[in-house]
Amino acid sequence: MKACEKPSKYMSMILDGMDQHVTQLPKPLTNSKSMASMWKLPTHITGAIVHGRGQHVFVDINEVPHDSNMTMNVLLQVLLKYPSLPPVLYLQLDNCVRENKNRFMFAMCCMLVELQIFRKIKMSFLPVGHTHEDIDQFFSRIAQYLRKRNVQTIVKLLRLIKEAYKKLKTTTERLKNMFNIRDWLMPSIAPMRHHTQHHVFRFTLNEQGKAVMHTRQWANMTKEWTECDKTDNINYIIQSHPEGIPDLVPLCFIKPDLATFEVDIKKMEKFPWMKSDHLKEWGDFLQEIKHQKENPVAGVFPIHELVYGTNQSHDVSQDPSHVSDNQSEFEALQMSQPDPVQIGPKRVRREKMQLLPGNFVAVYTTKYKHHWPQIGEIVSVNESDITLNWYNATYTGYCSPAFLQNNGKKEKWVEDVNVEDTISDPFKLTKASKLPVRIVEVLKVQQERLNIDLQRSISV
Repeated sequence: MKACEKPSKYMSMILDGMDQHVTQLPKPLTNSKSMASMWKLPTHITGAIVHGRGQHVFVDINEVPHDSNMTMNVLLQVLLKYPSLPPVLYLQLDNCVRENKNRFMFAMCCMLVELQIFRKIKMSFLPVGHTHEDIDQFFSRIAQYLRKRNVQTIVKLLRLIKEAYKKLKTTTERLKNMFNIRDWLMPSIAPMRHHTQHHVFRFTLNEQGKAVMHTRQWANMTKEWTECDKTDNINYIIQSHPEGIPDLVPLCFIKPDLATFEVDIKKMEKFPWMKSDHLKEWGDFLQEIKHQKENPVAGVFPIHELVYGTNQSHDVSQDPSHVSDNQSEFEALQMSQPDPVQIGPKRVRREKMQLLPGNFVAVYTTKYKHHWPQIGEIVSVNESDITLNWYNATYTGYCSPAFLQNNGKKEKWVEDVNVEDTISDPFKLTKASKLPVRIVEVLKVQQERLNIDLQRSISV
């Protein structure tokens, strides 16, 4: 592996999360009936292996969401542990859109390149069903080691994890605060589509000093990189660097029910494996959590530390395209060439529909000013009027024909409306007989323009 052979040029890192059922605390060696009924504190382990350099474990108690914010925070914390970073980073992640394969992670990589923390970043995702990597072995050794021991506290959990993996440079720590990098980046990021079809992404600088992304469907299928497709003259994933620093992710203690845990932990003093020192540690831990929630302390933003704390001088003019590739073992998985990743708003390719019978249209007539939305199916059209079959409709519910009672008989509610009263283009209902999303958006804009009170509006 290049990262092990040439650590001054390459860094290789893999990030993943561990199965949580093994690390509920306290965890006795043998579970009794009385212990089984007590509430245990769920803990979550995020691991990172920096090949040839070290192993790093971060533990949380589910007080923060496990999303892209966690991945980005852990990535930055791991990078801070190495004062001298090489110019190229190889990053391997689980193929999960919520946590990893999303525009926030891509924007973070763009920032690391534009700030010249790295000259090139290559991010790879393994296909579903082929994700057994060295980090899974790392987690397996931890799980096996913990099963054979009493784990009374978080402090002991962190110590046992280091003992389980007897390699140098293994660190363990509790992930206390997370920066809300996702919301901080969001206003500066362009929309993106088709990125889930690709599994390898490369981030480099162009001549203008902006980070650009190229993709491959699989790592070793071809040496050619696919350029992103751009829309509305939006050429880059991150348009500008956000100002200031992100806020902290708010702590949420609904999943970790600390009130119940505080009561149950006191009952565990009757067990011989739970010593007074362990109970004191839990008491200190719960006090620390309460203080952390009431008085959050952000600290220094890791990107600032990486920018001002490293002395990187990467030659950005070097050709970053030379990556050694072997014959892909996943060649059978490439059934068709994926669409290029699209940066910018979604292209809308649809023909404008006409005012023809069978199509639907939204209108607004003062006669029914307390009825919203006013939706009808076109029955016929003449020069100035259209005949509509009124429909019951809501923004999110099903649409159904409206009826009138005429001499005790139920008849479709059909009425002529002036063409000038239409407030939307003609459209078709969805397969589920609902309003299309674009029509709902139009109606909401029109509702605000017409100052319609939705609370007292009803369907026609």
